[in-house]
Amino acid sequence: VHKHQLCDSIKDCDDNSDENPVLCDDLINTTCLRQFSLNRNKVMILSEFINDGIRDCVNGIDEDTSYWPFCRYSNFVRTMGFEGKCEDVFVCRFGPKDYIEFQHLCDKIDTCGNENGICKTSYMTSDVHQTALKLNRQFYLVNCLPGLDRIHDFGLQCKSINYPEADVLGTTVNSLILPQRQLDCGYFFGETYVFLCCSGRCYNAKCGVETPIKYNACHNQFKHRVYSLVNNNYLTFVKPVNSTHTVQNVFECRNGRCIPYSLVCNLVDECGDQSDELDCGNNFACNVNTTNTPVSFIPLSRVCDGVIDCSDVSDECN
Repeated sequence: VHKHQLCDSIKDCDDNSDENPVLCDDLINTTCLRQFSLNRNKVMILSEFINDGIRDCVNGIDEDTSYWPFCRYSNFVRTMGFEGKCEDVFVCRFGPKDYIEFQHLCDKIDTCGNENGICKTSYMTSDVHQTALKLNRQFYLVNCLPGLDRIHDFGLQCKSINYPEADVLGTTVNSLILPQRQLDCGYFFGETYVFLCCSGRCYNAKCGVETPIKYNACHNQFKHRVYSLVNNNYLTFVKPVNSTHTVQNVFECRNGRCIPYSLVCNLVDECGDQSDELDCGNNFACNVNTTNTPVSFIPLSRVCDGVIDCSDVSDECN
């Protein structure tokens, strides 16, 4: 379909992918009549239409430089108008785009040419897409990790929520520092993926670790466990850490084994029964319909990319 048919409130694709909420999250409140949309009413403008050198709106407002404010500072820029206000973006030094919005920063797709270098040196953790950074009793996730101080000065919108939300008697409450906006979580894995999904920050994935950990779970593991009451409802176990108690950040496999969140939804069958990967929204399962080849998992970015990754060729579109 033509780009003017994207996010125009008309279903053009049979699977409705032209109205996908992840894609349409980049809509700006300003409306116009698009040149080639089948919708002949005014609809909101996609941010990628703004000042791209192409007149997408009949009245040309998308290319009116006087309408869209640009607020520059050093290597960063605040730009564009949700109701005429500046929004925070990261300025590209190379690549096809002039800037990238924060929700797409550090998504393992180096759109800018310098994007991944910034993330690697600034985030104080080896892989922001798999492991949360824990400082004291706080877990920092994705764009909300400390290190990009200039971005924080611009008011990067993060929020803190208690973790776990359940009331576990005698335990220390931690907090998650994470983006306020929902994200496309297809590029996150492990602990980061679990925290984002289970806090409602993912468009395209569900929390797969909602099954409560009971007192008798994880047989023959965590021998120094201490039993505690959850919401005055059922018994769980906690593990002593530095004279305090903390809830186990573990996932119980269907076969009874327990693994840490960092190994859940990481494209590897850590459980041995695939239960840590089957319900994840960030992978594609290969060999599902074959009997002699074990199921394996690849990231969504390698599906229909012209390269065969699955032995049953199921990852390549017909």
